[in-house]
Amino acid sequence: MIETKIGRVQNVEIPKELIIVDDGSTDGTREWLLKRFGQGSSDEEKSQKEFSDSRADCSRVRVLTHQHNQGKGAALKTGFLHARGSIVIVQDADLEYSPENYHRLMALVITGCTDVVYGSWFLGGMKRKLATRLLSG
Repeated sequence: MIETKIGRVQNVEIPKELIIVDDGSTDGTREWLLKRFGQGSSDEEKSQKEFSDSRADCSRVRVLTHQHNQGKGAALKTGFLHARGSIVIVQDADLEYSPENYHRLMALVITGCTDVVYGSWFLGGMKRKLATRLLSG
């Protein structure tokens, strides 16, 4: 299941570095990730290694691990601290937001329309347009 979700992110045709933060999972996910992609960094071992995925030449995959669950905020902080790109997209493992929308989100930043884009299932129609204007200045 996680393999399919990672594949959907990798299949988006944009240059990217995929950082996966395992926040102390106990269901075998960490072991699968490390076997598939190798170790990028962890709480205890700070070695930096890059691994290329054979399915996407432009996509580097790094697995960062927490030995114990520290919560979403800590996982985000770990990912942000290790990100090397100028644009960061946060994608939860449940793929609540579709990776196929990355291009639309990035276009707003690349064209200088805004510095930050937030997705929301609660905004729509006129409220969404107003919120976009308020957030982007």
